[in-house]
Amino acid sequence: HRYFGQSLPTTDASFDNLQWLTVHQAVADIGRFAGFMRQRYLDAPVILWGRNYGGSLAVWARQKYPNVIDGAWSSSSPLNAIVENVDYFPNVFRIINNIGGSECGQILADAFRFMEESFVERNTSFMEQRLKFCTPLDHDSGYDIARATNWIAQDIGENFVSNARYPDIDEKCRIMRGVDQPNNPPSNALDAFARWYIDDFNSEIDCLAVTNDEVVAQFQATEWESDASSTGRRQRFWLSCTQMGQLATANNGEGHPFGTRFDLRFYEQWCVDAFQN
Repeated sequence: HRYFGQSLPTTDASFDNLQWLTVHQAVADIGRFAGFMRQRYLDAPVILWGRNYGGSLAVWARQKYPNVIDGAWSSSSPLNAIVENVDYFPNVFRIINNIGGSECGQILADAFRFMEESFVERNTSFMEQRLKFCTPLDHDSGYDIARATNWIAQDIGENFVSNARYPDIDEKCRIMRGVDQPNNPPSNALDAFARWYIDDFNSEIDCLAVTNDEVVAQFQATEWESDASSTGRRQRFWLSCTQMGQLATANNGEGHPFGTRFDLRFYEQWCVDAFQN
């Protein structure tokens, strides 16, 4: 996919240089590549497959280039360019509940409630220490707690639901429930959550950069070697802001416990800040 991995057609990922990162160009690239493969391999059939955004590309390319693409297999793919995706986080929570059990879901709910209440009470020292935040939250900025809860919730959703790592959910829920440490119960729900999210899943990091200023600064970096660009996060967010939408808003916390603050305005401001245009 152009702009990802080794396919870097421009000097950097600046605003002007991202103008050729579009769904239409990606689909055209697939059609061109499929035609090349058919010619090279004596008109062998071409079947596309993908999951999530890759699955969307497979379907769209099959629709646009049926002369060179014989079929497509797609799973969990967003095919409609809607601005808000209000079903994403309820679906994440439902899957965790179904696989990990209601006790696991309750721990998540209590942990995120603890984060929100700590912020409202302006007493976030335990949360910041236990979740290894790089920088203390600004209690006068609602964006900071929105950013932190959104970042953690997106991390959970992307790694265990969007990437279909369903078998891992039960294992992580066992860690939160303390099944393997009956003589060392967690001090509270946030501590139980941190035993999975920090001590296990993010055990190799020094700290989490989750304040609004830190995250925006990551996404503003335009060098290909920067963290957001080298991992493709800046490019994926560009597609969300400019074409795909599918912004996973909190929807007032309906059907999930991950907070209520990251609404559509939160994402709109993030798009403006990230691309500064």
